[in-house]
Amino acid sequence: MLMDTGAVMPLYYYNDLYLLNTAFTGDYSNVFGYKYFMHVKKDGKNAKVMRLNLASEPDHLDPALNTTADGGCLALNSFAGLYTYDKDGKLVPELADGEPEVSEDGTQYTVKVKKGLKWSDGSGLNANDFVYSWQRAADPKTGADYAYLFDVFAKDADGKLKVEAKDDNTITFTLAAPCSYMVGLMAFPTFLPVQKKAVEAADKDGSNPGAWAMEAGFVTNGAYTLKSWKHKESMVYVKNPNYYDADNVTVDELDFMLSADDTAILAAYQAGNLDFADSVPTGEIKNLKDKPDFHVIPNLGTYYVAFNVNSSMFDGMTTEQASDTRKALSKLIDRQYIIDTIGQTEQKLATSFIPPAM
Repeated sequence: MLMDTGAVMPLYYYNDLYLLNTAFTGDYSNVFGYKYFMHVKKDGKNAKVMRLNLASEPDHLDPALNTTADGGCLALNSFAGLYTYDKDGKLVPELADGEPEVSEDGTQYTVKVKKGLKWSDGSGLNANDFVYSWQRAADPKTGADYAYLFDVFAKDADGKLKVEAKDDNTITFTLAAPCSYMVGLMAFPTFLPVQKKAVEAADKDGSNPGAWAMEAGFVTNGAYTLKSWKHKESMVYVKNPNYYDADNVTVDELDFMLSADDTAILAAYQAGNLDFADSVPTGEIKNLKDKPDFHVIPNLGTYYVAFNVNSSMFDGMTTEQASDTRKALSKLIDRQYIIDTIGQTEQKLATSFIPPAM
């Protein structure tokens, strides 16, 4: 419908670009641009420290409230969900003990949770924590932008998700209709667990849902915990000894430079002060793209222009005339020129709002 009316003008399908010191190996990125650093090695050995830049100050470190790719990266390296992506981009169990059991009609799910799981403070983590976290993320009072992802769930008369912990190691839930990508949703940051005790202690009156994760030291359950946070300057994450797979985390510390200044980031990388830079100045892509430390990863995403259909520019036009005007403007855009001069990494022309891999 958006394409038919010309309300959306797709430009090109984008790639993820980053620089990585060639001494480091083992990082990987999924199709959403989320990076996983817990298995990185330096010169083939476990690394003490990796210095990185993803972006500037994160808006939210609460997984339920995050909406950015950089915030998602931080969440997925400090929290662990039921499922995750491996280095080959495949969905695999993380805290789930195997694949979910699904009813014949595709609406009833049973997920077994690994035993002996802990939060970073050493307290136990079980199926009830996932039930709490999903209900919280879906609750309008939380204000999560991605709450709509839970619309695939069936709900009771009070609007609560039909999800429950049958016991400490068993989650069951009901969907409103079959959902072929349900396991993928359970690997998405919004579905990560958060500790009820920590959340409620920091927000006693319910006015600031993300308060619990606004300073260093908050409770996590993933590979890393946030040790220090100099706002708008730096963050230091350290290995979480209570992570279920801590023995296989190969880098002890992640030091993040917080900046959105592409020029300063590149200068820090070229000076040897960063090992990973997730931002490359447009004017430098041509000089960097053939170097071994420059990486291009295709993403599921579309750069597009969206028209304000209520704009005064369409005043006096019929619906059909306004639609034709938008379509005519779209035809004037030289997408290949944009790719060649701005994208510069062989992005594909977008002919639809939906990326071709979907």
